[in-house]
Amino acid sequence: MLRRVPLDRLDNLDSPQAGLRSEQVETRRQQYGDNEILEKPPSGWLDLIRDTLKDPMLWFLLGTSGLFMVVGEWIDAVILLIALIPFLGMDFYLHRRTQASTAGLSHSLAVRT
Repeated sequence: MLRRVPLDRLDNLDSPQAGLRSEQVETRRQQYGDNEILEKPPSGWLDLIRDTLKDPMLWFLLGTSGLFMVVGEWIDAVILLIALIPFLGMDFYLHRRTQASTAGLSHSLAVRT
């Protein structure tokens, strides 16, 4: 994910290699908050279900299936509903893998104050 950093955050930075002095760190912490990757790492089945429900492809397939039902194409509607089974399985797997990767990376980052 690409995020733009406002240039004013680079003010008073003597050298990128030198880093910040202790008083600069405290000032920036008060101004911008802590430099955390994730405030609360997602975990558990509830977060997996919530992430899956946010997937637009799920809603596209459900909406298309409902549209097929409205026009009387029951076989096509059932096929799309059946197609949701492997889709949901894949989505659960990928979200779980992302959570595990994020948790692993958060433990391997060096913390300096």
